[in-house]
Amino acid sequence: MHSFIASNNGQKLVRLLDVMGLKEPLRRAYYKILARKEKVLPSKEIISISPHNIKLYEYFIRFHISKGAKFITSADLYPRFDKKNDEYYIHLRHDIDYAPESLHLFLDIEKKYNIRSDIYLILSNDYYDVDPYVKAFQSYAKEGFVFGLHTLAPAYEDFYSVLRDELDIFQLKMGFSAKYFTIHGPSAYPERPEDWPVRRQKFLDKVSQRLPSFGFEGSSNYSLDFSWVEDAGQGGFFSYLTEDWITESLPMGHVHAVLTHPCHWVDWPIKWKIHHSTYNEADKLKSFIESARDMNTLPSMKDIEK
Repeated sequence: MHSFIASNNGQKLVRLLDVMGLKEPLRRAYYKILARKEKVLPSKEIISISPHNIKLYEYFIRFHISKGAKFITSADLYPRFDKKNDEYYIHLRHDIDYAPESLHLFLDIEKKYNIRSDIYLILSNDYYDVDPYVKAFQSYAKEGFVFGLHTLAPAYEDFYSVLRDELDIFQLKMGFSAKYFTIHGPSAYPERPEDWPVRRQKFLDKVSQRLPSFGFEGSSNYSLDFSWVEDAGQGGFFSYLTEDWITESLPMGHVHAVLTHPCHWVDWPIKWKIHHSTYNEADKLKSFIESARDMNTLPSMKDIEK
């Protein structure tokens, strides 16, 4: 057995796969991912498996406000940002891979504390239709939130052409140009090409020489002096947060980037479902499920045992 999978945290994630009930081909693919990505899997205790409660994000914001953090967007960072050695900075970035309807959970909190963030959009109906959200996004942009392109182009051979098409669509939909971009990394199974790291780096190298020609001022994909924390797990199937996600001590004079994917987050109450086939196992279980759904809370064990 691979060393990570044999480890304590590895076994926790393996048990999670069992709970998730993944079909066998997907499970085998995921085990390969766990073995291949040992170095990027968590070495610390996990405090949350997606979907994460948005309250955790608010706690993160409140904690760092209390410590004097300065929150900045790409509009502050590019083309040049002068950091002070006695301050630390947090750059909030939301990649909208799916579920644009969840973005407001983050922006409502940020507006509450008078801070702003970056939001990056995919302009492909294979992921979501952006049209129903355009007016809301334009309104957020007027309030100081920064919208940019979450590009799919690196996965294509003719990535320049794809990128220009994406930028044209962004301009048409949003009514302003995308000054900043981030790269969407396809899920590890089944659609990520084996040579994805090579394709991604080639794209970054080529585009870096032509940023002005595309109308770009910068991208956090180039900012190697950032420290990062994110909600992304392995392979796109789920995500996790480690125990120090909220309260990690951050160094002065540096930019700490926080990457979230709103599709991994929910607000209270967390809604849960049981597959209908489970109902056939016992009348008591069916009664328990219906009672929990009606009350939006779990009955006590005494109620179940009656």
